[in-house]
Amino acid sequence: MVSLEDGVWAIDPLQDSRWPEFVGRHPDASVFHTRGWLRALQETYGYEPVAFTTSAPVEQVTNAVVFCEVRSWLTGSRLVSLPFSDHCEPLVERTEQFTTLSAYVKKLRRKAGWKCVEMRSANSHLEFGDGFSRATTYCLHRLDLQPCLDVLYKGFHKDCIQRKIRRAEREALNYETGRS
Repeated sequence: MVSLEDGVWAIDPLQDSRWPEFVGRHPDASVFHTRGWLRALQETYGYEPVAFTTSAPVEQVTNAVVFCEVRSWLTGSRLVSLPFSDHCEPLVERTEQFTTLSAYVKKLRRKAGWKCVEMRSANSHLEFGDGFSRATTYCLHRLDLQPCLDVLYKGFHKDCIQRKIRRAEREALNYETGRS
């Protein structure tokens, strides 16, 4: 953990023991915040994840924004939250926390010489302020898995999805998962 200015700390989410518990309890956390995803980005592309938080080292983590620095000869150096992720919400409880963290990242951008900072958020209530712009060229698909299977099935497109499910059933498609 590195103490930064303005009451902001930089933590390594792959090493900080508080990270998994924080991600597990935060309502806006997704698979893209997990150590597994961050480790995949690190091992596959060499991206080093960093999370900025206002939570001191002795405190429980209550907020964070997570990024990777991307260095490219084509697009230049930039900070991305997160590469190859559909979205990566800032994990904050209050907008003031996000304001503090984004102001710090904006200041850090100038010092580090990043061309830009990309933050992919579907939260329209967050104000990114000067130096940030909201991306509007993406699609975010959400599917509520609470209803029963029949209700979910009837909600799918007849040609695109329902037909493919019926074909998979006819052909006795089996699905297995594993880690070996």
